[in-house]
Amino acid sequence: MAPKEDEGANLLDPAKEEETENSGNERTAQERAEEDAALQDMLAEIKSINDDLISGNELVQEFVKLMEKSTALQNKVKAISLRSQREMKALNGRVKALPEEEQVKARGAINALGRKLEGLRKVRPETRSLFSRMMLGRVNVKCFSAPERERLRDEYNKFKLRTNAIFVMFPLVVLLFHYYLRHEWLDTHWINILHHLWLMYYFVSLALRENILLVNGSDIRSWWIYHHYLSAAGTVVWLVWPPTDLYISYVPYVTYLICYTGLVQTMQIMFYRKRDYANRALGKTGHMDISYPETLTELPKELVVLVPFLLLGHIWHFLLGLSFIRTLFTECDIFNKHWTEYREELQVATSGLLSLFLGGGNFISTILTVYSKTNKKRSMMARQADDENLKGFLDISEAQKRK
Repeated sequence: MAPKEDEGANLLDPAKEEETENSGNERTAQERAEEDAALQDMLAEIKSINDDLISGNELVQEFVKLMEKSTALQNKVKAISLRSQREMKALNGRVKALPEEEQVKARGAINALGRKLEGLRKVRPETRSLFSRMMLGRVNVKCFSAPERERLRDEYNKFKLRTNAIFVMFPLVVLLFHYYLRHEWLDTHWINILHHLWLMYYFVSLALRENILLVNGSDIRSWWIYHHYLSAAGTVVWLVWPPTDLYISYVPYVTYLICYTGLVQTMQIMFYRKRDYANRALGKTGHMDISYPETLTELPKELVVLVPFLLLGHIWHFLLGLSFIRTLFTECDIFNKHWTEYREELQVATSGLLSLFLGGGNFISTILTVYSKTNKKRSMMARQADDENLKGFLDISEAQKRK
């Protein structure tokens, strides 16, 4: 019993109780110090963030003022542009009254003025095309900083690069269904519908992106934008074409052409990816020049090899159109039916006309592109002559003022 009493005495020992209390107080003081330090850090961080936000808001106000000023400048540039456009149009009509030799000089001077007028577009907000207005409304799609314009170009090139694999592989899947699974499965028409839905998305996306690129200074030919409009319309025709025997008979021909086009685009992409960065570093191409799918930004020996493949695809497309037209008159019996009895005749006719127009237009555009790239020196000389003619007229005007 004695040891238990000692133990109880120790528990009630005042000295030990005081020691325990002091230890608790020390711990509490340390925790308070840590809490105070954490609070001070938080207050300092809040003040720092608040100061940054105040500074940021001041910059926002400054930016708003600059934007208001830039809008006023844009309106002035727009007014000058519209006025100059009207005056140049009137000037073109008065050129005919001049002697023939002076007419040539005057037209050259007007061409030089036209290039200066195009320079004013750099700061004018615009939507430009009817297609862009239909898709986006009357909004500004002009980018005014070089990084934004270059990002537009890079995103377009990335889109082409990423979708090109689908452009090649999807037709192969369609051919697999056509030649093998069509005889095993009850219905395979849905794969053709999916293919043309994807093609419609592809062509509409390209057309919209290219319209925006054109507004921002790209060198893409307008024909290729119209080409994508018509190609998208062609996919709609195939989407509303019922799966008749005639439809099924043309599926492989159209699909082979699409697959071939994708392979040629792959060759172009492989070529341009090797040369694009070097050319931009050397200044041979502009910041908004796009190198594919259909545009040719240069004509070295390697690209000459691609030209026959491009032209072959365009001829193939044109011949496919002739085949559609021939089928329309030989198999559809359009003259012995009332138009209300037509089931697929309109689709055949539209496909034929679109193929003829696209194949012929692509061929001509490619030839013109090759011609322009091989005659750059002549084009530069013509521009220099126009500038000299303009300078001559301005010198004459200054001399007359002095008199």
